[in-house]
Amino acid sequence: MTKLKMSPNEYKFYKICLEKKFFDKKRRVLVAVSGGQDSMTLFSWLYDLREKLEVELGVVHINHKVRKESDDEENYLRAKMAELKIPFYFAELPANLSLDFFTEEKAREFRYNYFKKVMKEEAYDAIVTAHHKADQAETVFMRLVTGRRLRHLRGMEERQAFEDGELIRPLLDFEKSELDAETFFEDETNHENEHLRNRVRNLYLPELAKENPRIIEALVDLSDETSRAMNLIEQSIKDLQILGERISLSEFRLHSEDLQYFILQDYFAGFQDLQLNKRTFNEVLKIIQRPQQYNEVISKNYFFIKNSKEFYISKVKSEKKVEIMTENPNDSEFLKINLPIDVEYKLRKREAGDKIKLHGQTKMLKKFFIDNKVALEDRDVPVIAVGSEIYAIPVMNIVSDLSFSLQSATIKLIIWTRVHIEEGEA
Repeated sequence: MTKLKMSPNEYKFYKICLEKKFFDKKRRVLVAVSGGQDSMTLFSWLYDLREKLEVELGVVHINHKVRKESDDEENYLRAKMAELKIPFYFAELPANLSLDFFTEEKAREFRYNYFKKVMKEEAYDAIVTAHHKADQAETVFMRLVTGRRLRHLRGMEERQAFEDGELIRPLLDFEKSELDAETFFEDETNHENEHLRNRVRNLYLPELAKENPRIIEALVDLSDETSRAMNLIEQSIKDLQILGERISLSEFRLHSEDLQYFILQDYFAGFQDLQLNKRTFNEVLKIIQRPQQYNEVISKNYFFIKNSKEFYISKVKSEKKVEIMTENPNDSEFLKINLPIDVEYKLRKREAGDKIKLHGQTKMLKKFFIDNKVALEDRDVPVIAVGSEIYAIPVMNIVSDLSFSLQSATIKLIIWTRVHIEEGEA
């Protein structure tokens, strides 16, 4: 794979790496390789330049399992990296994401979590991805179309903190046509228009290019100018030293409404899982400007609290508790569960090996959750169990066949359960 002489595009890449000091103090570099032309070009250039840049390479690959060719591509990459003596790390998208549950966002979350895992376990200083100029333009356009805020129109950062190192996108200055790997795999799903990014790439931007042939450059320029503007705004806010766990109302109100708008955005940005739509955000801004005090839940996970002196965000602690009664409460809110009287039942969280029988079929509880599209964060639920046999899942209002089979038994234990959801400040 090593070339005797650099191509013009590879030389451009080398110069950019030096000028921007991408790999200064970076010795172990992980390359995200899908098998497409973009990532194969990135790997090829880095492999050729590994001694000049003084880096040790590793390759990480995700098999998305959405195409029949996925296994062939993984096997090719595995063999190629073995030939080149490059460490190869791979993972398969879980079954609940690779079939009916596949979404771009969920797949991306899985990929990046796996990248972090490999970086941490194998002590890599950086991970590089093959996002290029057209990818940046598509990202900015998608955010425009979906109504994202100004700060998000900055697009993808060239480098950012990631795990204990950096995520670097060294190809953002490159056109797609400059990426010249000769051996790569063509992903036919890129030509399908089921997902928004594909529609942007295949339909929307080509149409806009009829009006402005330089639409890619225009969107990248928009991203660059937005980045400059937001950097200036954020630095101004930082200089005010107003942000903290709580914000003083008197200090906040010293500033113009325009600056208040961005101060509040910066404050909310500190809570990564707080997603407010524009309407709720504007309502919170009005609440701050009113004299009344306020204490309400503004999202699934957070309270917004305002008193006479300050405002702040507080985490909502939500806990599901199961109440159990052995006498019939004659209340439709309770779930009736029949249990064998000669064995001990437990109210506990689910465990590996748990199984449940429903409609005549016995399934592992994990498989039941996958088949019923139960989100990962909702699977850690309390169950009524005898050993590994599940008799009921109270929070899901599910009673198993094992309970129903005891319906006509003369000797049995009957319990009634009800779920309480308790919320409060952490």
